[in-house]
Amino acid sequence: TNIVGLGITPQCRINRDYITKKLGISPMRASEIADQMESIWERWAPYASADGRLNFYQIQGLVNRQRFENGDVFLIPVMKPIKNDRPYQLAFQVVEADRVDTPTEHKSNKNFRAGVEIDDFGEPVNYYVSEGFPGDWKYNGYAKNMTFRRLPAYDQFGRRNVMHIYKMLRPDQSRGVPDLANVI
Repeated sequence: TNIVGLGITPQCRINRDYITKKLGISPMRASEIADQMESIWERWAPYASADGRLNFYQIQGLVNRQRFENGDVFLIPVMKPIKNDRPYQLAFQVVEADRVDTPTEHKSNKNFRAGVEIDDFGEPVNYYVSEGFPGDWKYNGYAKNMTFRRLPAYDQFGRRNVMHIYKMLRPDQSRGVPDLANVI
């Protein structure tokens, strides 16, 4: 709570010189565009969570806690159908670190590190997310925890498919370390 506070809120600052000189838009219209962008954000923020339970600011708090407790956390941008009050399709699915792991058939592959497939330079290529949650095998069956969804790190346009949030402490580190690990 003391780190995140009320959360990061955007403030649209349009490069007025660029817009007025290069695009021929008046300064008044540039201000209107900035106001519209902030309005779009305000309408979207309450529906930021793919599961419909958290707003954008609550996601920030959850992500910060998970990074502190587990060392890392994953955000997956998804497109959900517009229904009920949801104004836009974009939402974030928060994935707990325990669900990201290397499938059994890739355990001996040097390019797989704890669920992150990397290229020869260390850049993430794919992430592997378990369909089940560790510890749920009693209820959902062991097979579900061994089934993985492969998520490419980037889409065909070069945009991130997976946002892996962790603090890198060493070169070649591909997963996070909980802040309390050293204390233990």
